[in-house]
Amino acid sequence: MMNVIADITDIDAAVPRLAARRVSWSAVAKWALLAWAILLVSPVRMWPQAGGVDSTWVFALNWAAAHGLAFGRDVVFTSGPLAWLTFPQPVGDNLARGVLFQCCVWVLLAGVLADLFLRGGLRLANLALFTLLLATSAPLFWFNYIGLQNLLIAALAVLFLLCRLRGERWRYLVALLLIGIIPLVKLTGGMIAGGMLIGFLTDHAIRLRSRAWKDVVLAVVLPAATFGVTCCFLFPSVAAVGTYIKESLDLATGYSSAMSLAGEGYAAAAAAEVFLLLGAFLITAVRKNALRRFLIALFALPLFLSFKHGFVRQDMHEINFFCFAGLTLAITALVMTGDRRRIGLPLILVFGYSLIWLEYMNSRIGHDAFREAAGISSAKMLKGALHLSATRDALIARSIRKCELLSKTDPAIRGIIGDAPVASMSEIYDGAGYDGLNLRLYPVIQRYSAYTPYLDHLNAAWIQDKGPRFLVSDFVSIDGRQPWMETPDMWYETWRWYDLRLLGKNHVLLERRRSPRISRLESMRRSSVPFGTQIVMPSDGAEFWSAKCGMSLSGNLRKLLFRVPEVLVTIRGIRERIIPEVLSAPVPIRLPNTLAEFASMFDGESAPPARVRSLSFGGPGASSYGSCEVEFFRAVP
Repeated sequence: MMNVIADITDIDAAVPRLAARRVSWSAVAKWALLAWAILLVSPVRMWPQAGGVDSTWVFALNWAAAHGLAFGRDVVFTSGPLAWLTFPQPVGDNLARGVLFQCCVWVLLAGVLADLFLRGGLRLANLALFTLLLATSAPLFWFNYIGLQNLLIAALAVLFLLCRLRGERWRYLVALLLIGIIPLVKLTGGMIAGGMLIGFLTDHAIRLRSRAWKDVVLAVVLPAATFGVTCCFLFPSVAAVGTYIKESLDLATGYSSAMSLAGEGYAAAAAAEVFLLLGAFLITAVRKNALRRFLIALFALPLFLSFKHGFVRQDMHEINFFCFAGLTLAITALVMTGDRRRIGLPLILVFGYSLIWLEYMNSRIGHDAFREAAGISSAKMLKGALHLSATRDALIARSIRKCELLSKTDPAIRGIIGDAPVASMSEIYDGAGYDGLNLRLYPVIQRYSAYTPYLDHLNAAWIQDKGPRFLVSDFVSIDGRQPWMETPDMWYETWRWYDLRLLGKNHVLLERRRSPRISRLESMRRSSVPFGTQIVMPSDGAEFWSAKCGMSLSGNLRKLLFRVPEVLVTIRGIRERIIPEVLSAPVPIRLPNTLAEFASMFDGESAPPARVRSLSFGGPGASSYGSCEVEFFRAVP
């Protein structure tokens, strides 16, 4: 009997030890998951210049920041005044300032995740699935150089969920502060954050009814106040803030038609499958109707915006949707039921999403996506930040190797420019910083982004009033666009104020005149024609024409809900893409189509390009436009 009692006593003593061991291993697993999650959301990013279109706007924004150019006064782009801090480059002291900013953001993100893991009261299984799904959203955090706004959106989603589950007003206040900051990194990020806030408040109002009014007032006042206070440090004047908002809205509204790009059908089919998986996961994983309603309200508008952002320009931008879907699943997984009898189907759905993600990322991005999901890229960047001086030297060396320098491609042009002020009207000029050029930036820092009449006019006014002594251009555009008709107002003012200095192998060098070539254009006649009708050019002395084209009802709906397909113009048997909205500016009847023809436009001694006898608009997007008011002009000396 005594032996039995002793055995029982030993067992009783062992049970707490076993329980303590299980608790210990659970704590270790939780801390390991937290460490991985914090590594995944590291915003520390430094890239060399790559000699491409995207690398050029990264360089230009870094150049603008290092030389005191301000948004709303000097420059405008699809990102905001804080954007350069998310992709700092070795221009001035940008690299050190950018890494310091990124580390501060990382501390904030780590705090939000620590609150979730250590104070959220959630099960280990839910946190594990959350972290795995967060890994699938990791490519969203570096997409196309800029992803910090997406990291802040992820933190916003976590804070809103914890507000819903645990309360504590400080979480809500931090979320509202973030909403005031995100639009200053990227406007589309601000729109997604605003969509989340609308969803949160909608659910809040349904639950609390009349008691929710204080939170609604806070949701209006605090983000606006945060935005306003931050603007005091980023903008030179109140007028510049208003101009920045106007320019950003113009970029956002014009994007769906000007930058649309059709992609492969399998991506759209995969997106439809992901939508179905998201819906099925929400229904099967979340048993409480109130939580389902909350998650639907929180993510409905952001999912639509991420899909639109990803599939208007259907190339690598598709990442915006597929990875945001991963973030949506990750947040939903935090409230997934723990019932073992009902957990099988949700896990199968997660597995199905993972297969789609793996197939898409492997075909579109390759190993980079998997390195991001594993945290390898983040760790590598952090190592570089610890040795910032060596990293700076390495970035400069890699950039010089990758960039196309003017001194190598057209040394004669580089020799003429010397130290004189110069602006590059080529789409790619990220080697200018290493070529020693005395560079000037026009407002919309790359011509292809000046895709509305207002934005095109900003650049045209800069050419007229502030144009430097020299301009360099390769007369090449993106998406198969007709180069002159891409930004006709800007080219018109360039033609008025510049002469040909040298036609090089790859570039044209233009030099500023003492006075404009002509004083103005005089209208000859105008007529209204249906879009797509052939426009016959007159032979009675007209030198320029313009077309003010309005969108049809179906076109406006396409622009609002998805995208407007490309519109093409046929000239001399050549079909090229155009943006109909900007054709309200004058276009020459003798339209250049090659670098040599372009050069002859600015040289009084060379034969000008042949006259365009007629042209017609067409392409898959033609049905999105109604009638056009066509006007013809002659130049007045």
